[in-house]
Amino acid sequence: MKTRLQSLARLLHVNTGGNYLPIRAVTVDAAGGWDTHSAQADDFNRNLRTTCENLRAFWADLTLRGLDNRVLLLVWSEFGRRPEENGSAGTDHGAASTAFVIGRDVQQGMIGEFPGLAEHGTVGAGLDEYGNLRPTADFRALYCGLLEQWLQTDADGIIPGAGAFTQPVLL
Repeated sequence: MKTRLQSLARLLHVNTGGNYLPIRAVTVDAAGGWDTHSAQADDFNRNLRTTCENLRAFWADLTLRGLDNRVLLLVWSEFGRRPEENGSAGTDHGAASTAFVIGRDVQQGMIGEFPGLAEHGTVGAGLDEYGNLRPTADFRALYCGLLEQWLQTDADGIIPGAGAFTQPVLL
């Protein structure tokens, strides 16, 4: 990941004829194996530390190059984790996930809310009937916000029913 982010920073800095390359979107996988189900603590801690250190170094590189106004990072996982340990010092896949939007002009704050850990069927239940955290925000609303507020692209042409989602204010 570190080498790919260093290469990306160099590529974003390429300037031909007074213009930067028109790069609009890039994807980079995080280092490590995140799909763990047992003895999870050490792998998770190592992967999280490595990812954060790489992102911090990438952002510092962008800032030194004067490119931090051109980049917005979306760090996300395609699946969440159940909060209850599974019996082998790990956790199983869950429904709700998390994402982080990082950028110079990003509005600070949380989209959605922590649902809590109250069991399904109780007052204020934060868990669904399968023990998953209950999602409190729709990822499609975040994607609509990124498309329209950052990429200046009409989300309706990309995400079906985009107009039905209340976009979070990102910038």
